[in-house]
Amino acid sequence: MELKDRIAFVTGAGRGIGRAACREMLRRGAAGVVVADLDGDLARSTAAELGGLGLQCDVSSEAAVHGAVAASLAHYGRLDILLSNA
Repeated sequence: MELKDRIAFVTGAGRGIGRAACREMLRRGAAGVVVADLDGDLARSTAAELGGLGLQCDVSSEAAVHGAVAASLAHYGRLDILLSNA
């Protein structure tokens, strides 16, 4: 998969596999990552470490997902990849 200049939205990304996936996507050339996690503080701290956008997002709530996607689009202008890790 070509990641160069792509923007990725990763759920469950505050720790573990999601965090590692964000790190690897950036290492492989992604232009940005959205670190989405139920724990908003963890999402923001992980994003700060990686240089991405951290958002609180409860993926069981359609409204929360719509809000996180809207915030991501406002920040990056587009989304190219979704990794549903939550």
